[in-house]
Amino acid sequence: MIYIYTEKYTPRFKYIAHHIFEKILNDKVSVIRDENEARECKEPLIVYSRTLTLDNAFNIRPHGLVFQDGIRDQDTTVTEWNDTKIFFRTGDDKYDLPFDIFSASFFLLSRYEEYYGEKDELSRFKKESSLAYKNGFLDRPLVDEWAYMLESMLVRKLKYKPAKKGEFRMHSSVVIDNFYKYRYNSITLSIVSLIKKLFTGQFKSFIHQLRVRLFLEKDPYDNFDKILSFHNHTTLNPTFFVMIKKGRRCCHNIYTTFSKLRKNLRRNYTTGLHPSIGTYNNTKKARRELRKLEKHIVKQRVDTNMYDKFAFSLPVGYETLLKIGITDDYSMAYHDAIGFRASTCTPFRFYDIKHESKTRLMVHNLAITDMALKAMGVHHNAIEAAIVPIVNRIKNVNGQFCCCLTNRIFSNSGKWYGWADALEQVYKYASKLEVCNIKNAMDQCE
Repeated sequence: MIYIYTEKYTPRFKYIAHHIFEKILNDKVSVIRDENEARECKEPLIVYSRTLTLDNAFNIRPHGLVFQDGIRDQDTTVTEWNDTKIFFRTGDDKYDLPFDIFSASFFLLSRYEEYYGEKDELSRFKKESSLAYKNGFLDRPLVDEWAYMLESMLVRKLKYKPAKKGEFRMHSSVVIDNFYKYRYNSITLSIVSLIKKLFTGQFKSFIHQLRVRLFLEKDPYDNFDKILSFHNHTTLNPTFFVMIKKGRRCCHNIYTTFSKLRKNLRRNYTTGLHPSIGTYNNTKKARRELRKLEKHIVKQRVDTNMYDKFAFSLPVGYETLLKIGITDDYSMAYHDAIGFRASTCTPFRFYDIKHESKTRLMVHNLAITDMALKAMGVHHNAIEAAIVPIVNRIKNVNGQFCCCLTNRIFSNSGKWYGWADALEQVYKYASKLEVCNIKNAMDQCE
C-alpha cells in the first residue's frame, strides 16, 4: 500500500495514480486530502504538492496538467535524466523527482497530443507529430519504465515494500480483410489484373493467378491452416479480426458461405471487429458491420475491435466504439512505425478528456504489426533484430506484448516471402519468455 497526499484531487489525478500503482505496479493506493493527516502518516507516503514537503515522505512537485481540464498549450520540452527521457520538469533540491511523473504519464496515456496533432488523409494521427517519435522514445514503454523507476526510489527512501508483480504476457492478433487474393474477385477485375501482368512480363504470377481462378491451385490467402499451425508452434491462441464489409475487395459473402472458417472462428477463437475505412466517425455504419459479424459469422457477442489500417482519430473513434458496446480496442498503433504509440505496454482505460472521466474501453498498445515493419522497409532477415529489443523491454516491466499479423504473410510469396518463418522465431522467443528468465531464454528454452 502506498499513500499519496495531493493538494487537489481531480478525476485526472485519480485516473493516473491508480493506473501507475494498481495496474502497472500491482499495488494499492490510498489518497490523503488533509495536510495534518499527511504530516502524521507513518506509512510510505508521496507528497504531491506545490506548497508542502515532508522529510519522511517522497516529494513530487505538480506541473499542473492533472489539475486542469480541457486541452491547453503545454510545454513538453524533453530532456535526459537518469538514463531516461523526461518532460514537465518541476523539481529542485527540495523534491525527490525532477519532473511530474503523474502529469507526464497522463499526457502520454490520455493521448493528449492527438487532440490537436496533425492528421493524414485517413484521419490518422501522424507519428511525426508525436512526442515519442520526435524525441526518440517510441520504442520504449516509458510510462511503465517511469513507474518501476519510481518504485525503486520509494524503496530506497521509504520503508516501502513492492507488491508482487504480474507476469509478462503476449497477445497475438490476426487480421483477415481478404480471405482470397484471386479466386472470388470479379471477372472484370481478374481480367484487368491478368492483362496487366501479361504485358508487364509477370508471367509466373500470371500463370499462378490463372490456375487459382480455374481451381487448379489453392488461393495464397486461403491459408487458415497455416495460421493455426504457426500459433500452435508458439502455444498462442490468436484473436481474429474480421472485416465483413461488402465490396469487390472484401469478402463478406465468402465468409458467410465458407463453413470451415465460420466454424473455426465460432467454436475455437475470439473474433473481433475490423471496421472498414471511414467507420470510426459513423456509429450507424459501425453498428451495422458489428451486427453482421455477430449474426453471420460468430453467432455470439463481439466486444473487441481493431480499426482497418488504424484509420481513426481521437476522441471520435473511441466514442464510436463505446456507443456500439466495444470493451477492448487494439488500434493503438501507427501504420508505419513499430513501438508504443501511448508509451506503455500495460492495457489502460481510455480517458475521455471531453467529459473528464475514465471510460470502460480498455486500450491495448500494439507494439508490432507486419504493416508497420513493411512500411519501415524491414527485410525479413532483420525482423528478429527489430523486434527482440522491444520484447525485452516489455519483459523488464512485466507488460503485455501485443502484435498483429495479416493473413497475407502466411502466403510466403511475393513481398511476403520469408516473413512467416522469421516472425515465427520471434513469436517462439516471446512466448517462451512467459515461463523463462529473459537472460536465459535464448539458450535454455531452445
